[in-house]
Amino acid sequence: MTHDDQRSGAADAAGFCPAASLSGTGLTALASGLQVAFASSGGVLGADALCIFLRRQYDQPISRLARWIAAREIVSFEEFGVLWVPTFQFEASGWSVRRDVQTSCVVLAGVMDDWAVATWFATENDALAGEPPALVVARNAQAVLQAARVRRAAATSPAARS
Repeated sequence: MTHDDQRSGAADAAGFCPAASLSGTGLTALASGLQVAFASSGGVLGADALCIFLRRQYDQPISRLARWIAAREIVSFEEFGVLWVPTFQFEASGWSVRRDVQTSCVVLAGVMDDWAVATWFATENDALAGEPPALVVARNAQAVLQAARVRRAAATSPAARS
């Protein structure tokens, strides 16, 4: 079973939200936010579903996920009363977090809340030729990190504070 198959199987385990699963349910308009925005980069998993997969790699998956979230080392956001975690940030060969995504998250964490970090990764970015960082990071992690540093610098500049 491939990593993508595992992610698709999470729909049955509860909590996987690719945009396609929402069509025809009446939830498409509600999920027009970040859940749909991350669909092109692999979708999102609810925290409970993610822990099912993390259990394969970690003895204490809930604790591992909680540490990542508390340290702001991963992209996560709450929507519709569920904590969602985009799948683009995990290694294709397993469920470990990509170091380059962790680094970018930490850079942004000082100047953005969780929702803003998730939005930054999901939306088009001029510094990345108009592509969302979530799509670019797999092929050019350094460009994403540089874009995160530029965003942080802009947020901490004297002009941004006034």
